[in-house]
Amino acid sequence: MDIDEFRGIVTAFADTPASIDLSKGDLILQMHDDLIEARLEFSNGHDICVVENDTKYTAREWVLKRLARLPLLAERILAYVSQESNFVTPRGLLLDQLELQPEENETDVSDALEETRRMLGASIPGASSILYLTSDAGEGKTTLINQLARDQAMLYKRKSTDWLLVPIPLGGRSFLRFDDVVIGSLANRLRFQILYFEAFINLVRLGAIVPAFDGFEEMFVESSTGEAVSALGNLVKTLRSSGNVLISARKAYFEYRNFSAQSRLFDSIGPEDVRFARLSLKRWDRDNFISYASKRNISSGEAIYNDVSSVLGEEHPLLTRAVLVRRLLDVAAEITDRKSLLQMLGNNPDEYFLQFVKTIIEREVREKWIDRSGEPYQPLLSVDEHQELLSFLAEEMWINSVDTVREEHLDLVADLFCEANKKSATISRQVKDRINSHPLIVRSESYKHGYAFDHDDFRYHFLGEAISRHIISKSESELRNILQIGLLPNQVLDAANHYYRFTKHPILFCVELLLNICATERPGSFVPENVGGLLVCVLNEFKPSDTICIENIQFPVGALLGRELANLRFSRCYFQPTSMDRCNLCNCEFIEATFERIELSRDSVLDNVKMIDTKVNSIIPATAEETIFAPETIQHKLETIGFIFPKAKTSAGKPSIASEPDQDVVLAERAFRRFLRSTTVSAAVLKVKMGKDSNHFIKKLLPNLIQSGAIKIHTTEGSTHYRLGIPMQAINTSFAKAGGNFSKFLSLLNEYKEH
Repeated sequence: MDIDEFRGIVTAFADTPASIDLSKGDLILQMHDDLIEARLEFSNGHDICVVENDTKYTAREWVLKRLARLPLLAERILAYVSQESNFVTPRGLLLDQLELQPEENETDVSDALEETRRMLGASIPGASSILYLTSDAGEGKTTLINQLARDQAMLYKRKSTDWLLVPIPLGGRSFLRFDDVVIGSLANRLRFQILYFEAFINLVRLGAIVPAFDGFEEMFVESSTGEAVSALGNLVKTLRSSGNVLISARKAYFEYRNFSAQSRLFDSIGPEDVRFARLSLKRWDRDNFISYASKRNISSGEAIYNDVSSVLGEEHPLLTRAVLVRRLLDVAAEITDRKSLLQMLGNNPDEYFLQFVKTIIEREVREKWIDRSGEPYQPLLSVDEHQELLSFLAEEMWINSVDTVREEHLDLVADLFCEANKKSATISRQVKDRINSHPLIVRSESYKHGYAFDHDDFRYHFLGEAISRHIISKSESELRNILQIGLLPNQVLDAANHYYRFTKHPILFCVELLLNICATERPGSFVPENVGGLLVCVLNEFKPSDTICIENIQFPVGALLGRELANLRFSRCYFQPTSMDRCNLCNCEFIEATFERIELSRDSVLDNVKMIDTKVNSIIPATAEETIFAPETIQHKLETIGFIFPKAKTSAGKPSIASEPDQDVVLAERAFRRFLRSTTVSAAVLKVKMGKDSNHFIKKLLPNLIQSGAIKIHTTEGSTHYRLGIPMQAINTSFAKAGGNFSKFLSLLNEYKEH
């Protein structure tokens, strides 16, 4: 470490730039309430050493121990990050960095914890590394992060490692300022108030800290406003091509199929060198289930697994999702007649979660929430009242944009519930006393005196119930309050649909109420999109006798994915990007509608589905990477899978003639997608990805792309690499305007370079 680097790092720890005096070999630093005095010496000619209290340290050692106080941070991690005493090592699939795995084939990982440790402990000189840890909700991402953080802290105390993993929970919410999130997590969760954000960044750059941002979840979806993406891009820029970062999410940003979603993060990174990798956790199997049961000292684990799998199948979420396995064992281990429970769950496979939650609550009603103030003893609340109470809490959390509440807020929710249900003072007092010990509510890890749902799955489930209850009671104002806060997660929409169907209320009643709410909503509100998401859930697999007309509704990302819709007319509706995977449409019309993008699929089924005066901005074929923008080609591809265009004619009255995009455009898009995995790409990687067309691309297309300024040569350590020379968004726009013509694409790139 030279003197300039040392000065920059030490300044980041000082209260103000004026609080540091570094002259004539002496160092005086004011940091919080501590006045530090030391002497600087050179070692080996240029390396800085620090002498304090007659003890000599290397500059790095002194910064980490004296200024950053990382041994204390390790202690705080062990004290405040929860330990999973029954941790089961998950398996995974690794997609390594592009230069290490140019063919992009996933490899099996038997120990995801050790693989994550290895990836985060390895540094690349001159580059930042971002590892995405992905899985669906409730499959162990947070548990793995916490376990690794504790393991690293223990190893750090034993001086067996030189870096710490710092969990930073985001709770699935968007944010604007990373500095507030990071320092707030350190101060509130870990009680570590020593670091300023600039100091934290310097520690990440030094490789002494690896931040684990847990809960991005929906951050990268195409409908997001971009604050989270920009914040992450700004964070990566501040790392200046150094340090490692772990991001927990359901999908890595480079998994999205179109440039529009991917380019926002890529362009926000700027000129820094960044490499991306992904480790996807696998769902649990039989061995994981039995191992977990054994660690909990449940001797009947194998019998429970056999009983459940025989009724529900081995791939059922109750056996494969860690959070549900834990709850299943809570219930099933204490029930003698498990088969009746499983038959109830199996009778409604789409509503198993609702039934499972009811089972947990039934045990609580029967055994714990008992009113002992009179004879005979009676349950304090019925099962439905328990569900309503938790729905009150989930709704309050959503409206206040929090996932944790303080104890006094729990009391307030209990008071509101008891008042609404006209409970006596005796009952109300007992409900308030017991709500914080409910089996689905736990102490928050983020806030010392906070309470949260045991998992987001439960919070989202009860928020969905709250929505359905307001629909049933026709409480339009309360329903509107929920719908206008923000975009509802898919789990909430599904939960609302399942609870509404469970109550046997008419589907058309729900549809009419939702359309009425949306009819008077102001532009820019979240209500139309949330209504659209609810409608496709409620109408899924519903076959009305008469055609239902849906007008002026905005549908969320993935609205048609896996849907079975019939006898619907969508008039002047707007569809955000959606996949057609497992989509079944029958007797549907899209009139004057707009689709941002449709991702085609080979398994979609369309029967008498018409597009009348409807605009489709782009499509992605089922087995290709390229995006098609040419209207004639789009229509042709859609007709191929079954869409009908009754009015689509050319000006001469003849059907439109489709033209396939140039093969050169397809190769160019394939090449540009490689930069989404690494900001610099070697010639060897490009050759691998071009396959049999590699010679044509390298000799014919690449020189043209370099001349246009879209790609530039970047030489490092004698090897040839390539970087983008213009923003990815400009490249995406050029693809859209070129309409599949490579010459026009090059012309548009040249125009951008000239401007």
